Amino acid sequence: MSETTIRRERSCLPQGTVGPLGWWRLRSLSPQCLAALVMGFCLGLTIALLHSTALYMPNTTQNVSPEISARWLKGSWEDEVSSPEELIHLASVRETGRHDPPTRSSGKTKQQLYQKGRSKICLGDVATRLFHEVRVLCLVVTYPAHHVSHALHVYHTWGRRCTKILFVTNSVYEEEEVEEGDEFPWKQRDDDELPLLTVPHASNGRDGLWNKTRDAFRHAYLHYLKDFDWFVKADDDTYLIMENLRFWLHDKDPEEPLYYGCHFDVIVPQGYMSGGAGYILSRGALKAFVEAGMKNSTLAHSQGAEDVQMGYFMAAAGVKPGDSRDENGRPRFFPFHPADVVVPKSKNLSYWYWKNLAHDHDQGLSCCSDTTISFHYVRQGLLYTLEFLIYHLKAYGIGIPLKDC
Repeated sequence: MSETTIRRERSCLPQGTVGPLGWWRLRSLSPQCLAALVMGFCLGLTIALLHSTALYMPNTTQNVSPEISARWLKGSWEDEVSSPEELIHLASVRETGRHDPPTRSSGKTKQQLYQKGRSKICLGDVATRLFHEVRVLCLVVTYPAHHVSHALHVYHTWGRRCTKILFVTNSVYEEEEVEEGDEFPWKQRDDDELPLLTVPHASNGRDGLWNKTRDAFRHAYLHYLKDFDWFVKADDDTYLIMENLRFWLHDKDPEEPLYYGCHFDVIVPQGYMSGGAGYILSRGALKAFVEAGMKNSTLAHSQGAEDVQMGYFMAAAGVKPGDSRDENGRPRFFPFHPADVVVPKSKNLSYWYWKNLAHDHDQGLSCCSDTTISFHYVRQGLLYTLEFLIYHLKAYGIGIPLKDC
């Protein structure tokens, strides 16, 4: 050691106590040195106790399933859709593993609860919560020859994410047919599990779509008006991302008479929504739809292309077409499969889609909203491909924070 260092270390000792035995002559120590030694001892003891506590602290997620714990790592829209009661509930789920129903708060504001549980705000599965909050009845139009080749596969993929789904057909059973272009001609007869709503007077072809759609909405009005907030019509080759649909609808008033979809600005003065892309009626729109049919028998028994007829019906009922585009003006509903819009290429302005579209948009990867809701002409092969890509394939690391949220 240098002379300076030695002098600093010996300064707290009385003269003549440099040797090992001299350290025990505490009575000769100055009050400052004695206080320093006591403080050092207390600090060391405190650090040791904290370290011991950290080693034996229980894991707060030990009672939660690995699947739920994994979902907590992902980002969410938590603060956009949560109520204060739900934030408390989610915190209790993490700490106890119990999924007890949330209780009403005692007057605390959402901001106060947010600040109190800020470290826990990232918990929970927003999609699961929206499934219970945004109640959607799906009406999928089909016919008997498509029960096995189309409807059954819808039922086992995106259809199970509806709050309730009904397949609108004209008969419970008919010999199946294999259409040209079907990738997998399913031979087994196992469509008995399908929840069917039959419209016997409707025909099989496209000319029967309107009768099925009209009667299905009437049935929904009579039997499910209070049970659901939104009513979706889709074809048996439509694919819907229900989580995106619920997120987009969660802050909208179901009593307002509006309907949404891929908006075409032709034929009907206010336009109409593409039938293949699927469209959504609010509860208010469903009420107006049925009341307009009861007041106007000519309208109620009209015939024609299903989506155009629905457009005329909505206009007569005073239901306006809503804007379903995102904040960047990108659409969410598409009347064809993804490749028709995501592949970068020049627009064919003579193509019916671009000619009839109410709101223009880009072609290529920037074509579509990040929360796109629907595609059309989705047969078995593409149906399961989309199911895998959306719900199973993961690009590892995206959405996982580097630190504990």
